Amino acid sequence: MISQKRPRTIQIFLPTGDPAGIRIAEKTTSIIRVIEVPRSDIAEFVKMPEAKQVGLYFLVSGDSKDELYVGQSGDVGARLTQHHKDEKKDWERALVLVSLTNNLTQTHALYLESLSIEKARQCQRYELLNGNGGQKPHTPIPLKADCDEIHEIGSLLLATLGYPLFEPLTDQSPTQAEQVCVCNRASVNAKGIHTNEGMVVLKDSASPY
Repeated sequence: MISQKRPRTIQIFLPTGDPAGIRIAEKTTSIIRVIEVPRSDIAEFVKMPEAKQVGLYFLVSGDSKDELYVGQSGDVGARLTQHHKDEKKDWERALVLVSLTNNLTQTHALYLESLSIEKARQCQRYELLNGNGGQKPHTPIPLKADCDEIHEIGSLLLATLGYPLFEPLTDQSPTQAEQVCVCNRASVNAKGIHTNEGMVVLKDSASPY
C-alpha cells in the first residue's frame, strides 16, 4: 500500500517503442524498477539483463477474471519461461520487481513475496491463486526496513502502470458531497458513485446478471 500521497516523479521507458509491449517503470530517486511484460513478449524479456536477477513477480489475468499469482525467483526470467510453457496457467501479463544494482538477495525476495501475498489478501482486489502465504524467512530488522521500503516503492510503480494491487478498494459508503447514481430499470436496482478509478457499484445493488 502507498503510505503517503505526495508529488513524485516516475519514469516509464518503452524499450521496443510499443506502449502495449514491455514497459519499465522506475522512481527517479530509487534503485527499484518494475517491468511489465506481456505473456507474448516473454522471449524478449529473457534477453534483458534484468531477467537473470533475483526478482519478485506478479502474474495477472485478463480483465474478466482478475486473478493474481505472486512469486519470486533467483533467476526470474527462467521462472517466467516455465510459467509461460505451462498452458494450465491463465495469465496475460507479468510484473517483475528487480533492483537496478542487482543487490536483492533470496532473503529479500522471500520476505517480499510473503508480504505481498499478505497485502494482496487484505486488499481483495484480485482473486489470489497462491495456495499459501509464502515462506517468510528470519529477517534482521535493517533488512526488514529495506524490504518494507522496497514494497512501498514497488506498490507505487505497479499502480502507475495500472495495477493497484495493494491499494484498498474504494470505501463504498458515499459521503454527502458525492453524487450517487441510480439505475432502476426492469429487475435492475443499482447505485454507484464516481471515483478516480471509475464507477464503483455500491454494496447491495441488485442485478439479474
